[in-house]
Amino acid sequence: MSPMKFDSMIFTVLLFLPWLLGSCQGPGGRSETSTAAESARDRVESLSIELLDKAEDERSLERVFLERMLRKKSPVVRQKAADVAGRSRFKEGAAALIAAGRSEQDPRVLSSIAFSLGQLGDPQALDSLLQWSDLPWPATVRKAAITALGRIVFPEDARASRAPVAVARLMEILEAETDEALSQEAALALWRHGTEAVAGIPLLTRRLAQESPSERWPYAYALMKIDHGETSAPLRQALTHPSGLVRTYAAWGCRQPLDPQCVDGLDALLLDRASPWTARVEALRTLGKLRELEWDRSDQVRDLLLRHLIQEQHPLVAPVVVESLGIGATAVELPFIFGALDPERSESVQSAAIGALASAALLGLLTPIRCAEILADFSRDDSVSIRSASATAIASLGAVGLPSLEKFLNDPDRRVRAAAVTALESIEDPAVEGLILRALRDVDVSVKMPAAQLAESREIEDWQQQLKSLWARSLDVESWELRVQLLGQLAETDVGELLARQALKDPFRTVRSAGAKVLKIATPPVAGRSPAEMITSRQLTGEGPPRVFLQLESGTMVIELDLAAAPRHVSAFIDGIRRHAYDGRIFHRVVPSFVAQGGGPRGDGWGDEGWHLIDEIHPRTYRRGTVGMPKAGDDTGGSQIFITHLPTPHLDGRYTVFGQVVEGLELLDKIEVGSRIVKITVDESRFRKRVAF
Repeated sequence: MSPMKFDSMIFTVLLFLPWLLGSCQGPGGRSETSTAAESARDRVESLSIELLDKAEDERSLERVFLERMLRKKSPVVRQKAADVAGRSRFKEGAAALIAAGRSEQDPRVLSSIAFSLGQLGDPQALDSLLQWSDLPWPATVRKAAITALGRIVFPEDARASRAPVAVARLMEILEAETDEALSQEAALALWRHGTEAVAGIPLLTRRLAQESPSERWPYAYALMKIDHGETSAPLRQALTHPSGLVRTYAAWGCRQPLDPQCVDGLDALLLDRASPWTARVEALRTLGKLRELEWDRSDQVRDLLLRHLIQEQHPLVAPVVVESLGIGATAVELPFIFGALDPERSESVQSAAIGALASAALLGLLTPIRCAEILADFSRDDSVSIRSASATAIASLGAVGLPSLEKFLNDPDRRVRAAAVTALESIEDPAVEGLILRALRDVDVSVKMPAAQLAESREIEDWQQQLKSLWARSLDVESWELRVQLLGQLAETDVGELLARQALKDPFRTVRSAGAKVLKIATPPVAGRSPAEMITSRQLTGEGPPRVFLQLESGTMVIELDLAAAPRHVSAFIDGIRRHAYDGRIFHRVVPSFVAQGGGPRGDGWGDEGWHLIDEIHPRTYRRGTVGMPKAGDDTGGSQIFITHLPTPHLDGRYTVFGQVVEGLELLDKIEVGSRIVKITVDESRFRKRVAF
């Protein structure tokens, strides 16, 4: 029997089972068949969940099926249906969710409906969300509705009239709500409305200034994200706030927009031992931006940076000092930049100094030719990071750096070659076309992708045929991202249509989706590739959620995993750990005051294990120590992980959360680019033992 016929048969069974079960009741009330009927209902519920799981896996949800599931008697099924609609980004289901929400009485189901409507961003949901965000609805429903109010996307012709309605409701909550959690959620929803959110600045300022045991950082974060001149004064004042997170977002916000009056506040923040390292990073970045101004306090800003260059010991902060020194550098800073190139300094500091030196050359502090000669010497350095930084810096010097860049274009390490090819974008010279053509024939996908982009942007001779030939050489497992890129580049061409038809049979769902988009057809509903057997709650002992031990050279972090919210991610992660896939891998990307990312098989952020995970977006948010899944587009999760340094609401609703560091959080702050994962192990005591007979 074909899968399509099987699905049709199951759907028919689901339609008629309620009638069949009702007929089991005898004239005397509860008959002998009632127990069997209850058992049958349980089986129907399980079957419904199974079908919804299948639709989620394949991204094959259909409107009629969704409507049917939302009318089920079982609240478990109704909630699952609402969740699947949001996680699948099934925009055609918005009307069904809105209709179901009008009669739904179960708070758990209604919360899922509201959250999923936010994920879909359908403006038709506005009236329902306004209603659910108010009393007498339970706090869980109100919170989901408030979150969704921040994610509605209004079309341009309706934005002027409808967006202010959503903003007005969020402002009402900010002004009068006594439940602090709901007020905070309103702040984090408000900033997403851009210019319309400006009206809420006074309310955010008032909330931020209140003395309360509850966290104030959501209000500082919202002010920082609104990016308007009226946020400058409250953010300057917040630089001395008792909360380290508030200080962090305030220092960040002082450059959104750039506030020249914040220098003294930033100075005080940097001198205060109570300021966390994340606040120092953001203060230093803002000082760097201030160096772009021509004003009478330039020397003061420079002296602040030089003082901190000497004092700063944190491995993630020191490179930011050097980066900021390179902005608007003068002859005074130049010796310090050279000093940061000392091999005794960390790789991150040396890499930052390399970029700063190139900036100094562009400002005329040394000739570009001399700078290129100095940086070319790093082609022999043992560090991939330093060689990659040198390639990027040399290219920023323009055509004069091209001879020196050749060494990096021929580097044995793919990461250096990729950096060098990417950097070619900065150079305008006829010789670049030949280098692009050479890079298109490189063996590694990370080199070919930037080369393909350059081939199009530079319109090299016969570039469409060059990309067609590249497609034919890039049908391996590692090159799925390149195939997606090529389909996008060639979408409006005859070549693109030809490749799109081939893409419909690609083993990767993401490539098939890209091909279908080019052809303007639905994505073929081919089943996803499951990398691991799904773990269920029945396999746990009940002593707590699954947890793993991530051992670094500096110590061990304990991570608890959220199986209920992200079962596919947790199952794949645990499967990889049990296969020792993570042992010896590195963190290849660290953005101070944001994330540490790693765990990939290549150690450079490219490639994966040969399979993809579908997104499992749910209401849990990113805070300090949250473990999430990087991706290169929808439904492209793999084996990499990232861990956030601090709350990052702009990731909420976009990247799957599947874990949280619960012990050893201080070790997160010690992870640098190249830090090695010694091993990860599963706490098997939380799993039931399998008994062999």
